[in-house]
Amino acid sequence: MLVKSLIMLSSTAGCLLTGAGQAAETHASLQSPDGRLSWRLHAGSQTAHSLKKGGKTILEPSGLGIVVNGKNLAGGITGWNVEKVKDNVCDTFETRGKYPSSSVCFNEYVVSGNNSSLRLRARVFNNGVAFRYEWTEEVKKAPSLNISEEKTSFAFPEKTVLWTQDASSALGPCEGVWSPSRITDFKKDPGNPRSCIRTMPITAELPGGGVALIQEAANFNRQWSGIKFSLQDGACHTVYFQDPGGFSAPSSSEMPWRVILVNDDLNGLVRNDVIPSLAPEPDRKLFPEGSKASWIRPGRSTWTWWDRGNVLENDQYAFVDMAAEFGWEYHLVDEGWKKWGPSLPESMGKLAKM
Repeated sequence: MLVKSLIMLSSTAGCLLTGAGQAAETHASLQSPDGRLSWRLHAGSQTAHSLKKGGKTILEPSGLGIVVNGKNLAGGITGWNVEKVKDNVCDTFETRGKYPSSSVCFNEYVVSGNNSSLRLRARVFNNGVAFRYEWTEEVKKAPSLNISEEKTSFAFPEKTVLWTQDASSALGPCEGVWSPSRITDFKKDPGNPRSCIRTMPITAELPGGGVALIQEAANFNRQWSGIKFSLQDGACHTVYFQDPGGFSAPSSSEMPWRVILVNDDLNGLVRNDVIPSLAPEPDRKLFPEGSKASWIRPGRSTWTWWDRGNVLENDQYAFVDMAAEFGWEYHLVDEGWKKWGPSLPESMGKLAKM
């Protein structure tokens, strides 16, 4: 999807910041290239992260940690060792639509927790932060990783208004009614433990102006569970809702990024390119032209959805006619079309005749 061209890279591999090569610091501050965004790590009684833009608080101290093979990698951290591995990278990549390309600028850091097996890789952009947990050589020795819990959370200031989908949609189709609510108003219903679960993304109207959004990115590893958020106790807590008992992944696997976007207004949030910049480049064997492949043509589409019941062959023709009437380019056939014929080739043949 992305074709990246590096237009400026000041390589600083081996450039050590707070705590690297000396006693680890209880707090560490990771800065954006323009110096306005500061992602701060906390150790001591609570392993946490927080975020500020200028003097404005975006995130209060929020939990960090992941439980791998029965051990919380963030447990017992007494300080941080920070290495700045990329300095002021400006990355440009191709996009589709009105704007032919996008660009982002970031500093990249590798952070280790003193007295622990925790390692983080973080990119601090001028308009957001992306981070993920990585595995030390000690953790990689295990034949596989059993991930039973993630303790990552996002605690916005008290008067923040969150826009989320209704709970019923968040648990199922992930397409529902969006509504605003103060983060402090989300309460767990003892009679319905699912009542506080919401899907991504979650958009935040910050007190005093500005917006933020939390999401994950580059979850292309089918062996890694996607996340939802449990909204309670004034924070958005990461949960593996589809895998409540945990899941296993190869020790060589990379987990998705956890992302916080920060902008002054909704227009800036829509134009924020941090998430697409985190996607890996397309396989050049399959996409030699990258995102500019001639057969990739954006357009509008009608759609019959599997949740209406069975996706029946005869139902599709009315939607194809509707697309033609509207002047739309496509009709999308959802899951279920494989059952139209006694074999997959015959089902595909029926699709081709539409």
